[in-house]
Amino acid sequence: MSKIKHHKVPAVPGTQTLNYLSFLICSTIILAFWRFLRRRNFDIIHCSNEYCCLFSPNVFTSHFCEREWYRLEKVDMTIRPAGTMLRKLKALDYSIYRRLVAFIEKLTFGSKSSKARIVVSERMKEDFHRHYGDAAEDIIVIPNGTDCYRFNPANRRLYRDSVRQRHGISSGDFVLLFVGGAWEERGCIIS
Repeated sequence: MSKIKHHKVPAVPGTQTLNYLSFLICSTIILAFWRFLRRRNFDIIHCSNEYCCLFSPNVFTSHFCEREWYRLEKVDMTIRPAGTMLRKLKALDYSIYRRLVAFIEKLTFGSKSSKARIVVSERMKEDFHRHYGDAAEDIIVIPNGTDCYRFNPANRRLYRDSVRQRHGISSGDFVLLFVGGAWEERGCIIS
């Protein structure tokens, strides 16, 4: 029997900003309740990506640098909102949400810390160093795990013909695969 216990944190549904802010507040309150009122100590509190609670975590893992996103936005390398008013409102919500997460990121990564701070690539560590200077020196790089046998260039010969046939793509056609998400929140037109 596992000794791991999961505690569900409530969040208000709706806009991305409201959902994140309510989750951030609730998780912070719940951890404070468990720590101080119940006198419960946790071995490790790990917060991944969008900085899920304030002040309590021992370990933070980030999958991208929010301030780098803004740098790229300023040099016009990101897509601007287009389309209907609803899409523009969703893009505005996404922008507010990103600014909120960037503020929390600055609290977490903007100064030296005794807490473990992890990023998933050397490039990300460089981004954090660019924006936070010496405060990013102690960041640890732990790449995402990959099954190198399954995702191996040698497998191209094994699967190329059957995948093309299944999707109706001729053997001479050029194919490019891009994987991503949350495009509507970013104000992109999906067709």
